[in-house]
Amino acid sequence: MQRFARGEHDALDVGVPLSIGKKRWGTLKFGISLEKADHRILATVGRIVLLTILLMSAGFAIVVLLSRRFIGPITQLASTMEKAHGDTLDLKVPVRGQDELAVLADRFNSMIDRIRQANEELKKTHEKLVQSEKLASIGVLAAGVAHEINNPLGGIFNCLRMLQQDSDDPARREKYLGLVKEGMDRIESTVSKLLWMSRKADHRPVDVHLRDAVEKAHSFLHYKIGKRKIAFANEVPGDLHLTVDMHDLQQLLLNLYINAIDAMGPDGVLTVEGSRNDSTVVLEVADTGCGIVPENVHRVFDPFFTTKLPGEGTGLGLWLTYEIVRTYDGEITVESEPGRGSRFTMRFPSRQVR
Repeated sequence: MQRFARGEHDALDVGVPLSIGKKRWGTLKFGISLEKADHRILATVGRIVLLTILLMSAGFAIVVLLSRRFIGPITQLASTMEKAHGDTLDLKVPVRGQDELAVLADRFNSMIDRIRQANEELKKTHEKLVQSEKLASIGVLAAGVAHEINNPLGGIFNCLRMLQQDSDDPARREKYLGLVKEGMDRIESTVSKLLWMSRKADHRPVDVHLRDAVEKAHSFLHYKIGKRKIAFANEVPGDLHLTVDMHDLQQLLLNLYINAIDAMGPDGVLTVEGSRNDSTVVLEVADTGCGIVPENVHRVFDPFFTTKLPGEGTGLGLWLTYEIVRTYDGEITVESEPGRGSRFTMRFPSRQVR
């Protein structure tokens, strides 16, 4: 059998020997055209190619359909979940249809709503705790405030009595009226400080001269510190500045001062130091008080933790201090040794530094 070309198509030349027994009579030869076979092969290949194209198109259509129907919503849900963190909770996943994916999207939206409501409640609770600690601090300042008001009031009453006894002399009258005004100014200044501390102010960071801020916070507790016979040392450099809300800084310093004063007896020393380390401002408040036992050091910043007697402390002062420092992306640490005092160190990052 041989294959040969015949016109446009190939053909097969077949030869078959004719024999009976051992005697060969001849050879039967015939040719078979492959034209029909070629046509059938081409037709079959064409059908296979067409079927492959149809199957691939159908597969692509199924993939697109599944992507839009299942993969797309799942990817969108995953993307929304990735974005949902912190205060970024104003997010919704579109709910389409009533299948399992729609139910999942609806449950996710409900969960986000509940988390947002819980965060709002936590913020309100946090604000109430902060305000309550401010009021507690004002309670600690009450004795000093009474002293700051009573002293000028006593002077004012003396001046008024002197004026009642002899009000005809213009020079004498002017002198005592000046003293009355001076006393009233002192009272107004004290009350203004108290109102400034107690009000709920907006968060407005400004450039603060730290040495002056440390001294101003000391002035609120000047009477309490003097009564306890505690020495105060402001060792903050005069050129050190920090961008911070003034109310936050004053509250932070007052909390640390009050904590130190309560830990010290007569002849104690309260020291405030400051420095700039590379692009960080470091502020330290140290005392020579009773110190903190090792098992309590890691708990001092926990809310409501206090070693004071009932009614003497809320356990929120150092927690609020920690929260304020964290608001400015800072960190606060404590080093303490029983019987030798404590040192609170605060570090604020470069963006807060002038």
